Amino acid sequence: MHHVPLLGFSLALLSTVSAFVLPANQADGFYQVRRSASGSEIHESVKTAPSDRRTTTSSSSSAETHQLAKRGWGHTYCGCGIELSHDDTDAAVADLKAQLGDRSYINPGEAYYSVRGGVVAFVCNDDGNAPLKAWTDVVTQAAQQVTDSCGLYIAGSTGANFEFSIGYMQNSDGLDFCGSALSSGAGSC
Repeated sequence: MHHVPLLGFSLALLSTVSAFVLPANQADGFYQVRRSASGSEIHESVKTAPSDRRTTTSSSSSAETHQLAKRGWGHTYCGCGIELSHDDTDAAVADLKAQLGDRSYINPGEAYYSVRGGVVAFVCNDDGNAPLKAWTDVVTQAAQQVTDSCGLYIAGSTGANFEFSIGYMQNSDGLDFCGSALSSGAGSC
């Protein structure tokens, strides 16, 4: 009988993690992904920085906005042995940084990603309550942490469970990049 509340708690906790699947044959570009009211994924090509489209909810105030630089990065997760194309990785990360700019907020439960050839670079806000500050310097620092821990052009990410993830990995149809970002057991290669 004691397992039922724990199971309910576990399912509620799992539902806060963003799980977004890349559509088959997703073209190169910069995208926002979110859920519709019915729970379907909406992948939308984006031409302007997220700060231009920030929505405000009653639960999101500036005091609750995640400030990654102040609270640290969490852990690093490496895809040891998964070497990525140098050109595709550089292009995907550069596109993500250029599109996010210097004052971007990602709404709760949303993600932004850039596809370039065989690589997807991403920022996921797995928190269900607070916007995530994600600007160029944050992506630069996260990419540097991944490189320092995982190796040059090795798939990896950094983040904190149920809060956020930032990184890059091999692009493939059906990839759940937010859900997979913090799943590796390797913190270094």
